[in-house]
Amino acid sequence: MKFPNGVNGKVLTSIGCKRDYTMRTVLYGTKGTIICDNTSNFLTYFAGEENHPAFLPIEKKSFTVPQKLSVSIAHHNMVGELKMFLDSLMSGEPFPISPMEGASTVAVCRAVVKSCATGQMEKVEYPNKI
Repeated sequence: MKFPNGVNGKVLTSIGCKRDYTMRTVLYGTKGTIICDNTSNFLTYFAGEENHPAFLPIEKKSFTVPQKLSVSIAHHNMVGELKMFLDSLMSGEPFPISPMEGASTVAVCRAVVKSCATGQMEKVEYPNKI
């Protein structure tokens, strides 16, 4: 996926891959890389010499030296989102994610499916309203 600000995104899915279930997230950036999944109690961080994000208490090191940061796991990446949804239902409070955000996610998925069928890049047609 290409975004207007020059950022590229990539999503990989497979129904043919033979391995244990995992929800792996990898974020690649010009200032570092973060790798995490729902089966490890740590995330792996690679930072460039000049980078030291304030949100990660990690020393400056090379992109090639992995650093581990302990994190809590609860068997699935979606546990927090599901709890928020259920809390909203139980309390009657509005859900913090708007229907427009959900519709926008579906619009991206539709463009991906169309791109796979045509072999061409497809523009996402975001909804104006719901």
